[in-house]
Amino acid sequence: MNPTNSAFGVLYVATGKSYVSEAISSAQTSKLYDPSIAIHLCCDSIYDLDLSCFNSISILDSPSYSYRDKVAALLSPPFEKTLFLDTDAFIISPISHLQSSIFNFDLSACFAPCRIPAGFNDATIPNFFPEYNSGVLFLRNSETISSLISDWLDLYDRLFVEYDQHWDQASLRTVLWNYTNNPSFSLLTLPPEFNVRLTKPWIIGRGIPAYILHGRLPPRELPILADYMNSDIDCFRTCNDWYAKYPDSLIKMRFARPSCL
Repeated sequence: MNPTNSAFGVLYVATGKSYVSEAISSAQTSKLYDPSIAIHLCCDSIYDLDLSCFNSISILDSPSYSYRDKVAALLSPPFEKTLFLDTDAFIISPISHLQSSIFNFDLSACFAPCRIPAGFNDATIPNFFPEYNSGVLFLRNSETISSLISDWLDLYDRLFVEYDQHWDQASLRTVLWNYTNNPSFSLLTLPPEFNVRLTKPWIIGRGIPAYILHGRLPPRELPILADYMNSDIDCFRTCNDWYAKYPDSLIKMRFARPSCL
């Protein structure tokens, strides 16, 4: 399947059969809640899986089966306006109608819940500019973004060699900080409703829906959680309230990790 001609769409990057399978599930969920959205899969192999939920598919050259693969795939975005999602991230509220506003900026993302985790920390950057979570990225295709992604990949490779840094967000943080001095680059920090990290304490602010969930959960809990988050947006929705209402929920938070995203 050749890349789609749609101006806006979702990109999943998956290397390894288990991640391709997860991308299928997330893409199906995204289309359930936003049926008109185009979705492209960049993967290492077709495998023996039903990929009919994707509008287009491409094969990633020389995959490394690491965080590097998604950065490399972003060098060739399938859309003029791309929403990149990790394979465990998916849409639960229509988002297509927001593209004209969000893509006024070159790159839009949310802060990572773990602002500056263990691992490489660029000491030249102030703490008030923490890491962005790279699992949900809105990218406007441009020469500036192409240059930024190329710089991100180069720095990722260098930190991997010099510091054994496997996570990709430390390198993204440095590159974004450097680009804030570039007059041709614009960055939008989105509210956390655009990247609800289910493994960390979360709160959905009063007045807007949760748009994108990011994390693994049992399929049977998804419609219940989506309904809890979005059936009544005129109130705060929190993880504490969720677990009080559903004490048997199998959605597990993780805190004690050497690095957290």
